[in-house]
Amino acid sequence: MKTALFVGRFQPIHKAHLKVIKKIISEGHKLLIGIGRAQESKTALNPFTKEERKEMIERVLKAEGITNYKIVFIPDKKKDDDWIEHTEKICGKFDPIYSGNPETKHVFQKTKHKIVDVKLVKGISSTLIRKKIVEGKEWKKLVHQKVYDYVVNKYGIEKLKKIIQKSS
Repeated sequence: MKTALFVGRFQPIHKAHLKVIKKIISEGHKLLIGIGRAQESKTALNPFTKEERKEMIERVLKAEGITNYKIVFIPDKKKDDDWIEHTEKICGKFDPIYSGNPETKHVFQKTKHKIVDVKLVKGISSTLIRKKIVEGKEWKKLVHQKVYDYVVNKYGIEKLKKIIQKSS
């Protein structure tokens, strides 16, 4: 059984992310989730900390009965080669890598790793979710109930809005 790496920022994890996770598992891979830009938080693009993102992912996967996974934090590096080496050191052995991010796919084209292109799901993205939250629009249907509950009841909508608006 191969270990597949799924890299994302998960700001927050949404239903399209979950779809990819289920696909990876259905293909018989062990799942390694890499939380990218782990060093960034409290900005419009990355409002949640790495620990908050991890907690949301764990809540969703537990609710879905998914137990065969590991989460790692992957901070950015300035140079592509440094980021590849850093990611491989943090993650250990993995192949393939799943990503919908053009930068991640470009960087990993230089390696021996197979890249599985994650097709974006129209109308679902973390950017759109954050925008809808700030604008007070409906976003609940784009995320798992556990993420909605976390953001609304534990994190706080007003706190999230302030972070996003302050750094936009």
